[in-house]
Parts: sequence; structure tokens; C-alpha cells
Amino acid sequence: MVLNNKVVITVAVVTYNSALTIVETLNSIASQSYGAESIELIISDDSSLDDTIKVVSAWLNEYGHKFKKIHLIENVINGGIAKNCNSVWKAATSKWIKTIAGDDVLFVDCLSDNYQYVCEHPNAKLVFSSMQLFKVNTEGNAQLIGKMPDAYSLPFFNLNSADQFKFLQSQSVHGAPSAFINKLLLEEIGFADERFPLMEDYPLWFKITKQGYKIHFLDKDTVYYRISDSVSNSVTRLINDNFIFEMYLINKLVICPSLSWHQAITKFRILSWPLMMLFVSKIFKNKRNKVSVLFLYISLIIRPGSLQYVRRKLKI
Repeated sequence: MVLNNKVVITVAVVTYNSALTIVETLNSIASQSYGAESIELIISDDSSLDDTIKVVSAWLNEYGHKFKKIHLIENVINGGIAKNCNSVWKAATSKWIKTIAGDDVLFVDCLSDNYQYVCEHPNAKLVFSSMQLFKVNTEGNAQLIGKMPDAYSLPFFNLNSADQFKFLQSQSVHGAPSAFINKLLLEEIGFADERFPLMEDYPLWFKITKQGYKIHFLDKDTVYYRISDSVSNSVTRLINDNFIFEMYLINKLVICPSLSWHQAITKFRILSWPLMMLFVSKIFKNKRNKVSVLFLYISLIIRPGSLQYVRRKLKI
């Protein structure tokens, strides 16, 4: 896709121990149909323990000349995802920012499709889009395993900003890897909340909709999202205790204060479900088995929106 009168777009790459995957990520940025010459490439590394910086530096030495601007930020202290995102967002000099992790891959028309959407929808300041989920098997081959958001989550994007805010008062929405966001909007809402180092997205979407901005949706695939044993995913442990405890803190410090007195039951539910998950994890020593998973799902029933989600899945 070719667009006329192109503006410079920032691609913000956040890395941590990404030495094995970052070249594929960077290659997908350099290959954008939007044109590397119209891309400001900013990479912020969260004090990686592997050779991420070495690999990135070598790649930039070979291909950096293709871009409008390049900037590599080497953080000395590991500050977490939220702080790393803020580091690269604050360094951006363009109006629009596409953020990507150092293990994901952009579709070739990602920037073109997103920019065309915001040109056609002048009120859009934040756009999500479809993502293809993939895993790399033991032979090193990528396998597509699904799509996100799923059909049951799409009605969220038909809501106005006020109703999206109400929805986010009780449950989150997935889409961070696809987000295309306006720099001025990030400045207005104060960037990501660094009190929550593991989760930059949920509090950010909450603040944005609270300010009256709608989260838009572009119905096109723009990102290949890698599924791995990361912050919130594991095939061996039951849960990530730190991640769930941070979810509890977000509910306590951000979500609950926005609820009115007559929403006491909702407050109780959003505070209780992560505590119950942590309790189940402690009882089973955070080991995944059939019994522990059963108790985990039972604890999740308390979470607002969980029963509606199950009903939609079962079509009852």
C-alpha cells in the first residue's frame, strides 16, 4: 500500500533479553511498505542480561541508514515494562507511535494500514487491530495458533468512550501489541503508570477512556504476536504470582477509587479474585495440575464479567 503525503511515524521497540528474536522484529520494521525513510526507529533496552545490545548495535550499523532517524536507549537499571515503554515514548518526536516488543513481528502493511485508518478517522487517538498469535516449535518453525482479539471481545470496540470506561472498571481488554497511539495523548494522560512495572497496558487504557477518548479498532491483521513463557504465560507454573499481585494493586489503587459507593459488591469482587488466585497458588505451591487448575478457575468465577464470557462461549 502506498500513501501520499506521508508523515514520519515512530516505531518504538522495547527489548529485554531479546537477542534471539530482535533481528526478526527489526527486519519486519525495515520492510514496512510505509517506507523505512519515513520511520523514526527508537529502541529501548531494559538492561538485558544477554547480547541484545550487541545484536541491535550490529543490525543498526548495517541497516540504520535506511531510516529517517534511529536512537538506541540503553537503560542501566531494569525498571520494568512500564518504565521501558515510557523511556521510548518520551523520546519519540513524531505524532504517531507504533510500539512493538523485541520478539514480535509487524505485518508488512502495519504502519500503512494504521496511518490510513487515523487519516480516515480524525478523532482516533488510539487504535487496536487484529493480531496473529504464533509459537515457535522445537524445530524452530513458527506455527500460527490463533487470533486476538477473539469474536467475543470485539463488541467492546463498538462502545463509546464512556461505556468502554465502564467496561474497564471491571475487566481488561487485550490489544497492547497492536496499539497505534498518538504522542500528544500519551503526554496528556501522563504516560504509563510506573507503579505497575509488569503491566503498562490496562492502567493506560483505563486512563485514556476516563479522559473521554475511545479505543478504536482496525479490522486488519497488523502484528504477529509471539506466545511464550513470559510474564503471564507458563506451561509449568500455575500463575505468575508477581503479575497477579500487581493486578490486585491496580484494582485497589486505580479501579476501586473510580467506583461509587453503591458498587460495593463490584469492589469486593475485583479485589477478591486476585487474592483468591494467590491463595490457590500458595496452597498448591504454584504447581500446575488438574486439581490446582480447577481451583484456579473456581476463584476466577468471582471476577466481574467471567460468567458472561462463559455464557457467550457456550452460547447460553
